[in-house]
Amino acid sequence: MRFWTAIVGYDPRDHSLSHNIYLVYVFIFFSLWGFAVLALMADLGAGILSLFRGTSPIQSAILLTTGILLADVLLRCYRYARRSPFVFSEEDAVLICQTPVDRKQVAIAWLFGDWIPAGLPYAAGVVMLSFACLQLGTPKGIIWSHLPFYILVGFRAASIMLPLHLAFMTLAYVFGALRLREDKDLMFLRYIPIGIAGCVLLLLRFFPTSLLFLLWPIVFPIGAGFGVTSWLAGFSLAVLLATLSLLGLYLVTPRLNLSRASQESIFRHRFKQGRVIGGQTYSD
Repeated sequence: MRFWTAIVGYDPRDHSLSHNIYLVYVFIFFSLWGFAVLALMADLGAGILSLFRGTSPIQSAILLTTGILLADVLLRCYRYARRSPFVFSEEDAVLICQTPVDRKQVAIAWLFGDWIPAGLPYAAGVVMLSFACLQLGTPKGIIWSHLPFYILVGFRAASIMLPLHLAFMTLAYVFGALRLREDKDLMFLRYIPIGIAGCVLLLLRFFPTSLLFLLWPIVFPIGAGFGVTSWLAGFSLAVLLATLSLLGLYLVTPRLNLSRASQESIFRHRFKQGRVIGGQTYSD
C-alpha cells in the first residue's frame, strides 16, 4: 500500500485533515477511472460471452465466472498440498516463525495480505462481464449518460465477488494449513483436489444438471451479482461462506508449524523478489 500511495503522492505519515481528504479524492477518482476503463473493455467481454452458444449473456457470464473460480480454488488446493501457502522472508523466519507468536493471527494476516491483490482481478473481471451483459442487451451499446447505472451494476457484482473469492481462497488456505499441522506430512491431501476435479469433469459431461445443483453455493451468489436473484440474499450467502471459511482457518491454525512453512517458502520469497527487482533468476 505504501508503494501505490507513493505513486499518487500520498504520504502515510501525514495525518492532517487536508491530506486525508486528498486520499478520499484519490480513491473516488481512481474508482471512477477504473469503472470507465472496464466499460471500454466491455467489448472484449461481449466477444467472450458471444462464444457461448445456446445461453443468454448473463447465463454465460455466470458459468464462466463459476468455472474460473472453481478451477482457481482446486489449483490452489493442489499447490498448497505440496508447499506452504504462507510465504515468509528470511526476516519473517527469524522474527515470527521462531517465536511463540499466535499462529492464528499470523495465518489471518498472511491470508488478507495475499487475498487483496488476488481478489482485485476477480472484481474487475465480473464488473467487465456485467458491463458486457448490459452492452449485449442494449442495441446501441454503452450509453455514457447511463454511467451511474453502470457503476451501480458494477458495484453489485464486485461487492459479491470479493467476499465469495475470500471464502474460497480461505478454504484453500485451510487445506494448506492442515498439511502444516505439527510435523505430520499428509501426502494424500494432494490427491483430493485432483479427485474433485475429475468428478466435476465427469458430472459436467454426463450430469450437468446435478453439477449445477452441487455448485449452488457458488452459482447462487454469482447470479445475484449479475442481477438474476436478490443481491441481499447473494451477498449474505457470500459473507456467510467467508465467515465459515475464516472460522475454519482459525480452528486449524493453533498447531500450525511455522518452521516448516518458513523452510518451504523462503526460496519462493527470493524468487518473487527476483522477479520484481530483476537482475537475478530463480527457478521454482
